[in-house]
Amino acid sequence: MAMETMTDQEFQAAVDAMSQAGRFAGRSVATWLFDGNTTEETYRAFLKASEDGDPDNYAPPDPFSGEWADSLTLEQVIEAETDIDPETLSDDERCSLADAYEQEFCQAWWDEAERAARAAIGE
Repeated sequence: MAMETMTDQEFQAAVDAMSQAGRFAGRSVATWLFDGNTTEETYRAFLKASEDGDPDNYAPPDPFSGEWADSLTLEQVIEAETDIDPETLSDDERCSLADAYEQEFCQAWWDEAERAARAAIGE
């Protein structure tokens, strides 16, 4: 879709694609939070922090932090998920696509981490 301007419908489709990609990635990354050595105490501490709205020790990673050398960039995700050339986007469009991805990534991360913790302690 490398183009100068997009219709509202095309842009909404891109937002939807970024949201879906963010959900998938957030769920996937959350599976790394706990492992076979995680104690019941840790699961319960995570759930308490989540319920109290005080997740200082537990937070989803920033998907575009660049913390790892092979981390995906916003531009790479836009190209892969929307077929849009990121160079054709305005700053507002780029921010909207990043927000769609990041919001769904974080929500899916929390949902999956909470699900896994509850399952591990039998709730």
